[in-house]
Parts: sequence; structure tokens; C-alpha cells
Amino acid sequence: MTSLHDEVSAYFAQSSGPEEAASLYRRLLSDARVMSLGDAWLVSGFDEILTVIGSTAASVDPAVTGALEPLAAVPTLSSALGLALPMRDGADHRRLRQLADLMCTPSRVAAAQQAAADVIDVVVPATASSGRFDVVGDLTHPVAVAVCSSMLGLGPSERGMVSSWATTFRDQLESLGQSAPDSARLETVVGDVMAFVVELCIARDRSDGDDLLSDLMAAQRSGLLSFEEVAAFVLMVFLNGLETLSTGLSLAVWHLLQRPEHLQHLAVAPRSAEVVFDECLRLSSPIRATARSLTDHVDVGGHRLPSGAMVVLFYAAANRDPLRFAEPDRLDPTRVPGRHLAFGAGAHACAGNALALAAGGLVLERVARRCRSLRTEVTASSANWGGAASYVALRSLPVTYSAVPLRRSHQAAG
Repeated sequence: MTSLHDEVSAYFAQSSGPEEAASLYRRLLSDARVMSLGDAWLVSGFDEILTVIGSTAASVDPAVTGALEPLAAVPTLSSALGLALPMRDGADHRRLRQLADLMCTPSRVAAAQQAAADVIDVVVPATASSGRFDVVGDLTHPVAVAVCSSMLGLGPSERGMVSSWATTFRDQLESLGQSAPDSARLETVVGDVMAFVVELCIARDRSDGDDLLSDLMAAQRSGLLSFEEVAAFVLMVFLNGLETLSTGLSLAVWHLLQRPEHLQHLAVAPRSAEVVFDECLRLSSPIRATARSLTDHVDVGGHRLPSGAMVVLFYAAANRDPLRFAEPDRLDPTRVPGRHLAFGAGAHACAGNALALAAGGLVLERVARRCRSLRTEVTASSANWGGAASYVALRSLPVTYSAVPLRRSHQAAG
């Protein structure tokens, strides 16, 4: 029988669907909620993860965690990420987090929903005659690009560049470390993106726009953050926020395709869409694990994790913890939303969660109403899974459907 340690190693070394890992989650949650991996600790229990996250000894600072060491061959990216919100602790994190909360103002949430709706209103008419499209390439990736671009005030031509860069960055990052040429290509891509970001920041510094980037540049002029921190924030939106939103949406559609009764319910009860999206994120968090480094020992789950230890927080497993969720492997649209770890927890919980939920709910609701008999021939074993150690994603998801005329979908909404 394969050892639990070997199963964990294999899991993080490959890309696979969430249901294929369910047995591993169950074994860990039953037998090893806190587990030594030799050079690190794996924490899978929900409450145990909260204990680590809540400890003042748990740090995300790259100087402590060494998180950026694999990016040493990509200096532009390493320098920028070291300034980004997810890599900051203490006062610096609180300062940047306060500004990041500007992402989820009511007007920006509404704009994100409209951006998502605009994409769907193009995709469905364009594919209605063939009755088929690819969920990732035709829907969720364009939605994520549109939402992020709307937030930053980007025009159509700029959106095309962002989409191309995000895809290239993702593909290069997944192969990072395989060869020096891979690192060199990634450095080139990031250099191009950063040059574009700097131009955007300079342009917004001379405008009175109502987009997030204009707000950040106003804060920079007031001395609340540096120009380099603004650029790092925008880079994170392009290269992290975009991918996690696209992945979360794709996985949510995947789950609903496996459970068509929930799609049918959404078609007649669209107001439940945001809660359903939240539940899908619990079942398949786009970020399946993250890490902290300990500046002091932490006692958790009957183990003393020593100072200096690297701790892997296994969100994907914790979101199936039976001590936290009844029937954890079941998609239950009546669960109380927001009680999982798909958006993290504590001080480092995702700042854009309200925006992501609003956009995601809108997408599921529109798809359920406008795409009758949505189905796919793809199975868990044949799906095109991609990703890296910390996340998993669908790279394509072809579907067929029968289009519902727009007029009828509007009547259904009423």
C-alpha cells in the first residue's frame, strides 16, 4: 500500500482533478491532520490551519520563508513579488491591505458584474448556431480579463495584451526550474509586463480617473505607498488575481456539469448563484495550498512545530474537513457561505473575495439561464488538468448546449 507521505508527494507533483484527490483528503483528515514531511510540516485540519494562521509566529515574509528562492533566476518577478501584498507582514501588510480593500467598493463590484455579463452576451450569440464552446478559452478566461481590466480602467486593446501575457506567464511559471531557457523566457515576459504596468501608472498619475489604479496612484502621491508597490500590486492583479478567478469559475462550471440538477435549479432560482459559486469554491479551491514559516514554535494538533519550520497549509483538504462540514464531499447550495478557506483566512484573506463572488455568481446564473442542456464529454480522467504545486486548473472544458433566446432569459430573470 502506498504510504501517506508518498501520496502527498505525488499529489503536489502532478495536476489532477479535485475528486481524484478526495481519498487523500479523507486519509489525512482521519489519520494525519498535522504531519511531518521531513523538511516541512503539512497541516490539513481546518481548525489546525486556523491555529497556524492566527499565530503571530507564522510569517509570509520572503526573507523568512524563502518563498522567492525558486524565482532567483527571474529577478524582475522576484523583486516585484517581494513588494506585493501577499508577501508582506505586520504594519506593511496592514497599510497595503487597507488600500487593497478599494477593489471591492460597491461601484467596482457592480462594474465587475457588468464586465462578466458583457462577455457572456458575446459568447452565447456567437456560439448559438454551433451549440458548443470551450468554458475556459471562450468564457472564464475572457471574463477574468474583463473583470480585472474593468477594475484597472483598461481599454479593449490593452485587454488583449493582458490576456496574452497572463497565458504566457502561467505556462512559463508551470515549467519554471526545468531549464535556464524557461527562466529566461519568463524574465522576458515579466519585464514586458512591468514596462507596461509602469506606463499605466505614469498615465494614471496624470488623470482623475475613477478606476482602482488612479486611486492607488493618488495614494502614492500622498505618501501611503511607493511607486514600486503600486506596480507590484498591478502585477499581482494581472498574474495572480486573473488566473485564480478564471480557475475558480472553470472549476465551478465543472462541478455543476457533474451535478446538472443544480444547474437546472439556478435557471429558476438565479439569486442563489453566488452561494452556489461559493460552495463550488469550497469543493475546489483554486489555491490548494499555501505556506508560512515560523519565527517561533507553534503548538497545533498535539504537535510542537519548531521555530524556523516551513508549514504547508493544505486548504483543499481542510475544505473537506468533516469536523467542519457535514457531508463534505457533497455540493450543498444551502450551506452557510464564506466559512471555507478558498479565499484564505485571517489577515491574509483575499482582498478581492467580494468582487470574485459577485462576478462568479453572475456567470453561473447567466450560463444556467441561457445555456439549456449544458453538458460535456470530458471526464475527470480525460480532463486537461494543469497547474503547479500550489494550485490546479482546467486548461480546457468543451461543452455543448442549446441556446435560450435572450428575450426569454430576461423574462426568466424577472
